[in-house]
Amino acid sequence: CLDLSTSMYSEDFTSGLKRVNRLAAVKPVVSAFMNKRENDRIGLVAFAARSYTVAPLTFDHDWLAKQTNRLKIGLIEEDGTAIGDALGVAISRLQEGAKERAGDREGAFVVLLTDGDNNSGSLEPDVASNLAKDTGIKVFTIGAGRNGPVSYPVFDEEGNRIGTDRAMSRFDERGLMKIANTTSGEYFRADSSSTIEDAFEK
Repeated sequence: CLDLSTSMYSEDFTSGLKRVNRLAAVKPVVSAFMNKRENDRIGLVAFAARSYTVAPLTFDHDWLAKQTNRLKIGLIEEDGTAIGDALGVAISRLQEGAKERAGDREGAFVVLLTDGDNNSGSLEPDVASNLAKDTGIKVFTIGAGRNGPVSYPVFDEEGNRIGTDRAMSRFDERGLMKIANTTSGEYFRADSSSTIEDAFEK
């Protein structure tokens, strides 16, 4: 589950000597993770104020990589962070996958990456995480970015970048920990590209 809300524009990561936004820092790590798990079916859910299935569970990782590459901030027009809804969609997809394989869902899990707190959607994160627990699905949560003032791009009405501003950043770390604990998963704080890689490696 990957957050595409506008706060992912925050530029508190680096690639080499260049500052990059959170989504640009995350996408290559997500792709590398998929490539390493070549024998797994993997799906992709994107979310902002709404959530939707970018890719259902599939072994076709080349196609999955193409779907990942086309993700961009603003793809979901309504801005916000619907963590509970995203988790609900992911759980639903994993349950569908289990039915296709006669109930065999051994090792099913969700990786939820966000830089915000739940402020949209119809499903509360507590309800979604209890649903995951009841169905035996672990959720590993990753909180991306730094709290406090961060660089943030400014765009004109046509979407052209016209400058940089400073914005306050915060996310619900306690909420992400609770989701992970409820489902017997694990929470990771990722405030640099290397810590994102460490989280996916674990």
